Amino acid sequence: MKKGLLVLIIVGLAGAVAAPAMAIDWSASGYIRIGSSYYKNIDEEDGIPQPTNAAYNEENAWVQTRARLKIKVRANEDLYGVLYFEMDSERWGESATGGGHIGVWNADQIAVEVKNVYIDFRVPPKLPIWMRVGIQGFKIRPNVFMDMDGPGVTARIKIDPIKLSITPMWFKRYEGVDHTQADDQDFYAIDLNLPIGPVKVGSYFLWDEVRQYTSSQDDGHFWWLGAYSDGMLGPVKYNLDLSYSGGTHDFDAAPDIDVEGWLIRVAAEYAWNKLNVGVGGWYSSGDDRDTTDFEGYALPEPRSGAPSTNDDTLILMGGWYGTAGMNDDGPSFAGSYGRYGWPTCPSPTGAQFGGFWYLRVFADYQLFDWLKVGGQIAYIGDTTDDGDTFGDSLEAPFGPTDYDDNNEIGWEFDIGASIKIYKNLTYNLAFGYLIAGDALDHWNTSTSTNASGGDPWAFITRLEYKF
Repeated sequence: MKKGLLVLIIVGLAGAVAAPAMAIDWSASGYIRIGSSYYKNIDEEDGIPQPTNAAYNEENAWVQTRARLKIKVRANEDLYGVLYFEMDSERWGESATGGGHIGVWNADQIAVEVKNVYIDFRVPPKLPIWMRVGIQGFKIRPNVFMDMDGPGVTARIKIDPIKLSITPMWFKRYEGVDHTQADDQDFYAIDLNLPIGPVKVGSYFLWDEVRQYTSSQDDGHFWWLGAYSDGMLGPVKYNLDLSYSGGTHDFDAAPDIDVEGWLIRVAAEYAWNKLNVGVGGWYSSGDDRDTTDFEGYALPEPRSGAPSTNDDTLILMGGWYGTAGMNDDGPSFAGSYGRYGWPTCPSPTGAQFGGFWYLRVFADYQLFDWLKVGGQIAYIGDTTDDGDTFGDSLEAPFGPTDYDDNNEIGWEFDIGASIKIYKNLTYNLAFGYLIAGDALDHWNTSTSTNASGGDPWAFITRLEYKF
């Protein structure tokens, strides 16, 4: 009798514990990526190497890993939470330890990084408004503008029947002394988009309020206004982005600096049976080095994923044909340029992503069910005035600050392949070669001459398992 009662108690306790768990729907998704790069005449973190760099005219090679695991815990159709984790290795065989460095020998690193932790819920009683509160993705046109993670609050409002989407956002980039707002930095943004037949049109505005940089009493007031459109025009698929960056860096002990710049990106593709052909273009304003203001297009965040996820070209942008999106993205000029900042950009929190233009033509062909191949040609020019965006050659008679103003970055040629090994396992490969123009030359202080490095090239791969 006692044994039977004990069994009933155990079963009852087990049921009580399991009951709330049964009401929760758990799901997981993510990926595991293994990437490799083999390249020459590119300094992975600084673009084209200067004559004094160890990477100048040298071959480099490395392998790395990135993995992400997103766990979604849904209570009902109007409430769920997300735990999003990331594990990285910058290099296989690295010596650093901790977060971002799981590639050490003997492994066993304490290196699981928390990428997102947020609650997502519908505003009762069943209003067409969703709120997301917590550490989350700050995404506005992530391919060209903003793709970051941080603490904030966003709302998603859908207005029917026109299906207008409104997304206001607030993110806290820096919190100073708790009892005052005078040393904080906040992002305020709104994104609106509307489907019109087979196309979508949208616009966004972002305000970056910087109150007393951590090392000074200087303030910054920066803003971005953008417009975009995606969709189909007849048989042609297209993407269009326009963005303007402006604002002022207010100095206490120096003249203020005005910031302004703009960017346009367009791509159009036409599919015919197994063949896909397209054209694309980009123009981003560069700085005028003869002025104290800053005319180059700038991003709101130097480590924004936007530059590194833009995979229009392999050498210039850092990834192409499914090879981007690793921990350290592939060797590039603009990808690292936007990611690591630019010394002439006045905002210590932003990064120039202007200074170049290109036109490209591309095509790919589905050769087999498991194999797609492609290629492209791009001509790349320089838009910086009284200097070069990536190079720093001097103008005769070689004065100390009299920079040469060249216009040609060069011709880039890319080929790629995407191999589907299994349904969820793909292997992407891409090779790029840039015939370097004069705008990539550098001043060699040891020889007191302008030096032209060899033509940059890179071979990048990415093995990805998605689940």
